[in-house]
Amino acid sequence: MKSFLRTTLLVVGVIVVLALVAFGPQLVSHFTAKKATGPALATVARHSFPVVSTASGALQPKSALDVNFAVSGQVTDIVVQTGDTVSRGQLLAKLDDTVQQAELQGAQAAVAFAQSALDAAESGTSKGSVAAAQLQLANANSQLQRAKADEARTVLTAPAAGTVLQINAQVGENVGAGGTHASNASMSAPGSGGGTPFILIGNGTSFDVQASFNQSDAAQIKSGQSGSVTFDAVPGLGLPAHVASISNVATQINGVPEFFADVTLDQSDPRLRSGMTATVKVQVAQADNVLSVPNQAVYTLDNTSHVDVWFHGAAVSTPVTLGLVGDQLTEITSGLTEGEQVVLPGRQGVATPAPRAASTPAAS
Repeated sequence: MKSFLRTTLLVVGVIVVLALVAFGPQLVSHFTAKKATGPALATVARHSFPVVSTASGALQPKSALDVNFAVSGQVTDIVVQTGDTVSRGQLLAKLDDTVQQAELQGAQAAVAFAQSALDAAESGTSKGSVAAAQLQLANANSQLQRAKADEARTVLTAPAAGTVLQINAQVGENVGAGGTHASNASMSAPGSGGGTPFILIGNGTSFDVQASFNQSDAAQIKSGQSGSVTFDAVPGLGLPAHVASISNVATQINGVPEFFADVTLDQSDPRLRSGMTATVKVQVAQADNVLSVPNQAVYTLDNTSHVDVWFHGAAVSTPVTLGLVGDQLTEITSGLTEGEQVVLPGRQGVATPAPRAASTPAAS
């Protein structure tokens, strides 16, 4: 009896193993198929969203001063660094004053000699007239004042309180004579009065972005429009802004016409620095309660916009007419009806035209 039972169990085991070998793949395929999911879908629905134009540019101080030496010479000392806060009259830098010091000492000696001559004339110990001695002393004093002024010009001080935004020379370099005047934060030749300043001082808290828009976007940009600005150097930081002005004349950049706009930041951040790369988004329109789909659902086929409509388990390539386009949503003015589902992203399904219920143009 035990031998028969053992034989029976062995036979059954063999049959089970053979069955698994023969039908295992089909069983696995069957259960896997049940777990398989279809493509990602989005429902055609009505939404409201802003329409924005995007441009890039460089951060620059809203107001700043170009600060240069009044005389040319070799830089011997720079006592501030970029980012330092300075007060009015604070020392910034010095030039080599060897020549000026020699002239100053000579002028001081001339004054001392003229004063002695006047004292002698007034005491009667000298045959020279008092008037002549007085004139000589006056001339010597004038020369001394000029020598002092020349010496003072080798010292650069802050004309106003603010933050050092740029230092465009180093100790040992020769710089040209310039002056102090309102800056447009432009970049040009170092040391020239109308170009790049020796030192640029601004308030360090108020910034503009010089953003370049392509000609199609520029046609929609107007002063006063609101927007936002982000920064490559400060991930996650986004600040509100508005368009202060936009040029009426295009600037050719690599043969492409671009229009520059001044975009003013409405807020600031202590991490911002002049010259940082910024991305500007300006709201140029508003879509209100319009039929729309996610941007990634739309693709171009034969120069016509299409979406893949999910219909009875298949993707149906469907031509559509587009309206306003936002950062994430695209308005559909015809070709779809509310409640239909589209494939994300487009062209991921079969995309073979198949019969589907006729769509009526969507109301915009």
